[in-house]
Amino acid sequence: MVQIGDPARIVGDVPGGSGLVPLARYMFRRTSTTPLLSEGTYTLTAINDRPSPFTQEFPRSDGSRSVYQVLYDSITFADGAFVRRRHADRGFVISAMGDTGLRSSSSFGTGGSYRTRGDSVLIHHYGFQVSGTTTQRFAMEQQQLVRRVALTSGPWVERYTRR
Repeated sequence: MVQIGDPARIVGDVPGGSGLVPLARYMFRRTSTTPLLSEGTYTLTAINDRPSPFTQEFPRSDGSRSVYQVLYDSITFADGAFVRRRHADRGFVISAMGDTGLRSSSSFGTGGSYRTRGDSVLIHHYGFQVSGTTTQRFAMEQQQLVRRVALTSGPWVERYTRR
């Protein structure tokens, strides 16, 4: 029988008596605490319940339209603790006359860690901000990761499916 007492020592039964073993170092091993999430790669399969191509248009007051397009997005979970994300997108404006102009283009690959809380998966990106934050929350619904964002133009819902 082993009891844990003072964090600096372990108290245990030893044949012929009891003894204290001082600990010079601690070693921690992270393990998966829940079967909520199946490890592997999840890829973007829908935005606002629309499948690929992942394009959303937003009307502007001058008659033009802002267009946002996700070219790819994947999230890989491994070892009960680590996450890798790869993403590329672009944005452009279509004028009222139909002319198109590229406004932005970006891509990134980032690493981080994850943990589960209730029916949510929290992803913490190491030293990198995604959508203005280092931590993102995803809900787990019917074996899909779901991220919801409230925008002034309406809800933005991303769905990721394990491949």
